[in-house]
Amino acid sequence: MPALRSRIVEELTALEQSDVPWREFYAGRRAAFQTRAPIDWDAAPTSGVASTSPDSVREAAAQALKAGDMKALAQLADLMPTGTPGASESRHGAPTATIQTPQQASQDLVASWSSDTLTHAQQLGLGARHLEPRGDLASLRQYAWSPFSDESRLTNIKQVTLPSGSPDGLRDRVEVLMIHPLANSGGARHLPMFVAEDVLVEDFPDPKDGEQPPSSPLLATLELSRRRGLTREAIERALLTHGTRVLEKELGLDPRVFRLVCIPSDVHFRLGEKEGWGRQPCWTHFDGYLVRTVDGRPRLQALAGGDVRYGGLYDLAGVGRDYDSDMVAW
Repeated sequence: MPALRSRIVEELTALEQSDVPWREFYAGRRAAFQTRAPIDWDAAPTSGVASTSPDSVREAAAQALKAGDMKALAQLADLMPTGTPGASESRHGAPTATIQTPQQASQDLVASWSSDTLTHAQQLGLGARHLEPRGDLASLRQYAWSPFSDESRLTNIKQVTLPSGSPDGLRDRVEVLMIHPLANSGGARHLPMFVAEDVLVEDFPDPKDGEQPPSSPLLATLELSRRRGLTREAIERALLTHGTRVLEKELGLDPRVFRLVCIPSDVHFRLGEKEGWGRQPCWTHFDGYLVRTVDGRPRLQALAGGDVRYGGLYDLAGVGRDYDSDMVAW
């Protein structure tokens, strides 16, 4: 691990010097790696708690979670301390990068769009929407999957208290979050925050059964010929190739702050009632992936949902990244 970190720091330093417009971005990433506490990977999965510090185990678990190494997470979970650290550990433990827990507060994601951005967004088929915070839904984050969760939590979905007036479909969606870890297309964990948020979204209604979803200037800009029958691999490739240019040149937005992605599942869920989504027999591509473990190895399945036959707005599923059925639209 020290050798790998040194290599990463060297490459980020080179990028910092050669790519002037993105210098601050690479400098921030380099500083993050340089200040991380060292990890003893050899000791963490096999040694007992007595010979492995809690901080080292937490750090190793954070790295395993980011890498999608579920086998290592299971081993590390057995090494996690069950009690509150003593005063000596709290004062003298080495500084570590902590795992963000579902209960930690999140900042609002609000933006003030310029008139030029709104004009160009409209030309691309994007509309501005503001999402109000939903503290009642955010409280459900405490039930989200964790590598340190007791397996008994998987059987307790019926005991989860939902916000007053919630339909039964919400329970099915929470169950998915309890059983599986989710990751966004940037590689970070996806855990819906339900904070105040401003977004630019394609706001056309779901196509009725037998209808073709509308084309748009955005689709043409991404060099995608259709909406149905696209694999997630093709969509992600188009976004990776053209996304930064669309943000910077077309919308006048900083690509270090904003990203062009498939609609996130929580944004679709929160806007869907007003927009009339989730009422047709088709899936919508959502940003991110559902992580399954097959034969001890992580497998990513593209997130999709919104099919009225499987729960409408509360429908959340994982499909193969090469799945190209006409039943999934983007």
